[in-house]
Amino acid sequence: MPISPAKKRAIIGATITLLWVVMMFLLVRDNIIPQRRAQNLAATSIDPATLTANWHDIEEPMLIRFKNKGIGGALTRITRADTTATLYHADMRFILNLDMLDLSRRVQINAQAELNSGFNLSKFHLEGNLAALTMSITGVEHNGELLIEVRHGDETPARARYTMDKSISFLEAVRPLALRNFKIETGAAISLPVVDPVWSMELGTAEISVGPREKIELTSGTVEAFRVETRLNDIVSSSWVDEQGLTLRRQIAGGFTLDRADLAEVLRAAPHINKPAEPYGLNPADFADITPRPLKSIADPGSSPLAVLSQFAQ
Repeated sequence: MPISPAKKRAIIGATITLLWVVMMFLLVRDNIIPQRRAQNLAATSIDPATLTANWHDIEEPMLIRFKNKGIGGALTRITRADTTATLYHADMRFILNLDMLDLSRRVQINAQAELNSGFNLSKFHLEGNLAALTMSITGVEHNGELLIEVRHGDETPARARYTMDKSISFLEAVRPLALRNFKIETGAAISLPVVDPVWSMELGTAEISVGPREKIELTSGTVEAFRVETRLNDIVSSSWVDEQGLTLRRQIAGGFTLDRADLAEVLRAAPHINKPAEPYGLNPADFADITPRPLKSIADPGSSPLAVLSQFAQ
């Protein structure tokens, strides 16, 4: 039976309407919804000083695991000095033993930083024994510049002066404080300028964003935790925290994870992790003949602890 012209017009009209509805759905799905989601998740820029409100010292003892095998311990402490001038100290230790070709090799990282009353970096020092590579990096803020000295083994130290267009904080101090000072909910995000001499040797704007809840397996059992991503330039690390912002797990590189533990457990896994920190500093006079240049990275990212651990993880 032939279709009447009226029915043809009705079918064509319904088809066009259906196509329009589909196109509008795709437009909303692919453009408007992601844009609104991006707006909702846009990181709020904060002043590092806000992290010091309602201050309490932080201690993060962690067991290091590689592919679910315990291989060492890590300990992060952030404290406020009891002095007339408000100063903050960050101390991070990381000790693990890697089995390579039937030989056990120790990897050890000790990092310290001193931050001023605004929770901006005053100075830092890192010592790394990365299997076959030993290195140290010291940095001091001086008259609006960052003075850096890098040593590799017994080689002559390399020095540099960097101009700073703004103050920066210290990523390993910012991360746990930010998570403990802000409401943990999916979609929350903050950003602030930092330097990361501990893992990536990068500096820039760190963005810390809270994702959905996920189930993770800890030695104590299965728990639900919020996944948190910390992005600094192209480097992204993940951690899992509870509703109070307490870090339960961190993923560093490849199969390397840090799991929350009692301090006593960490001391058994890494007995030397709690020894006192050594004093450090630089003499600005040693940098007088060096031409300042813009600050982009504090050392070769290819020799960073993160790059070295990534090689082991392969």
